[in-house]
Amino acid sequence: RGAVERGQRDLDGPLVLLYGRQNDGFRFELYDRTADWESITGEALSRLGYPNPQGDTYLLARIQQLPAPAWLEQVAVERLLPKDWMPGRPYSTTWLDVVLSTQD
Repeated sequence: RGAVERGQRDLDGPLVLLYGRQNDGFRFELYDRTADWESITGEALSRLGYPNPQGDTYLLARIQQLPAPAWLEQVAVERLLPKDWMPGRPYSTTWLDVVLSTQD
């Protein structure tokens, strides 16, 4: 659950848009991926302070927060989710689709 398979586009993007539930909507943060992905064990991730890792191996990348455009809070996450998406699993989309999801 939550795994990314080899060869998927999900790891190629230079931008990372993180979101989580907040009150009645979502909170968004925009990041620039500044380094390649590196593997780390769940045990090492736990030592770094990650709460309760469930798997054996994870991928990490250095990121730097970017100023988020004001319209980012209007993104409709449900319009971006792939049909076979599993909660907790990352997914990729285009910046155009992110922008279009804010339109009624």
